[in-house]
Amino acid sequence: MLLPANNSRRDLFLGTPPVSIALELTTRCNLHCKMCGFRKRQQKDQPYEKVLSLLDEAYELGARRFDPWGTELFMRNDIVDILAYAEKIGFREIYVVSNGLLLNSPELIDKLAKLKSLVLILSLDGPEAIHDELRGKGVHQQAVSSLYALGIKGIKTSIASIIMRPTIDHLNKIIDLASELHVPIISMQPYSRAIAEPDCDNSMFEFRPDEKLIVENKLKGLLKYARQKNVIIYTGNMIKHVASYLAEGVNPFPPHGCHVPSKTLVVDIEGNTHPCFVINKDMGNVNEMSLSSIWHSDIHNEFITSALEKKCPGCLRACSDVESYNTGMEDEFRHVPDLTVGRLVHYIKKHLYP
Repeated sequence: MLLPANNSRRDLFLGTPPVSIALELTTRCNLHCKMCGFRKRQQKDQPYEKVLSLLDEAYELGARRFDPWGTELFMRNDIVDILAYAEKIGFREIYVVSNGLLLNSPELIDKLAKLKSLVLILSLDGPEAIHDELRGKGVHQQAVSSLYALGIKGIKTSIASIIMRPTIDHLNKIIDLASELHVPIISMQPYSRAIAEPDCDNSMFEFRPDEKLIVENKLKGLLKYARQKNVIIYTGNMIKHVASYLAEGVNPFPPHGCHVPSKTLVVDIEGNTHPCFVINKDMGNVNEMSLSSIWHSDIHNEFITSALEKKCPGCLRACSDVESYNTGMEDEFRHVPDLTVGRLVHYIKKHLYP
């Protein structure tokens, strides 16, 4: 049961161990996607030995989920070694997002198949014509081929899509693809200005205020279609906020505040730590401080309190506090007895990913 956002509830989260560690491993990418400006960041990869050291620290601190992030992680030749090391020392969940282009090697896929804690999430934004217009010619076919190959080897997969003007009328095709490939759970999040190039024409991806109702109705239809196809949209309860977000710029909050800073420690490519992926304020650098001292610092506790009391800027992404938005998922999954979000995740892993 969620408690009110008072001192007692806040104190429940202060000093608790992290659930996950999110390490930015590279800023290199093999694509030039129209809605992304991250490719212009040209910084050196996080050194291999430092990555392993941070994983050791995070595990000792209590984290059991590893979220490597960056542009295209498979640009690193040592990425499989990093993932294998994380699993070896005890991380139980590892989530990797990829565009799928570099997953075309049988040898690489065989190595990935050995990682039982791994979930590979491929970016797909619609049918071939839409996806390739946004990301490059031939990208859709390669990504779908990778999904097929991963599924054949029994590797757990998911699909991540962006809700925006070019894709909103075509996201049903993503649901069809997930159903066809027996991908039981997918993610959809709205376009974000935060990852676009500074001179990007956001009107290409967002909507006008007078289009809000149209967007709402289209997304309601999308959720209904997903239920009919037995595909779970993990971010489903966030989608009701997408129209206001994309048409009016409204940043929502989970009903009981955001728990991300109390669960996740984000480390960027330079070693700076942040309370989440959205708040770009440093809490300390891992090249100068231990993860433990940063996690238990006063500034981190301040961010935890701010997020719980809805005093942060707010956001709407797949990395947001999705679980708190999903406090009403009982209505969507009545067939799961005594449901909580934690039990839902367990149910998905047990029954859909045996």
